[in-house]
Amino acid sequence: VSEVIDPTFERLSLNGWFHSDREISLLDYADPRPPVQQQVPNEVREFEDFNHLTKSN
Repeated sequence: VSEVIDPTFERLSLNGWFHSDREISLLDYADPRPPVQQQVPNEVREFEDFNHLTKSN
């Protein structure tokens, strides 16, 4: 789908299905995987202690 601008027309839009000799399959496409980030080990006490939520900076 594309738009063609011509001096004699203000707007001329082409739309529809466009075919090609090349066979295209969406089943062969796979999204690239995001980069893997290593998990940082945390102390369990950080999650058990809620006092840090009430402290003011």
